Amino acid sequence: MILLHKVDQQRNENKYYSLHIQADLFGQWALMRYWGRIGKNGQLKIDTFSTLEEAQQLFNDLKKNKIKKGYFLVMD
Repeated sequence: MILLHKVDQQRNENKYYSLHIQADLFGQWALMRYWGRIGKNGQLKIDTFSTLEEAQQLFNDLKKNKIKKGYFLVMD
């Protein structure tokens, strides 16, 4: 699980983005994404994969993309 934040007072940005991988009850892997404003309830999207490697690939791609957009790592 990782937690990323993006804070920019001038643009009124106060965002979080979280990624988490876990096995589901059906033998697949779930990549869960949570995002929204810090301190508020956000949104959730779940993608399922047949292999852990597929889930990890998307996890790494999303993490890299968010860091490029100005997010910083809060928890790893």
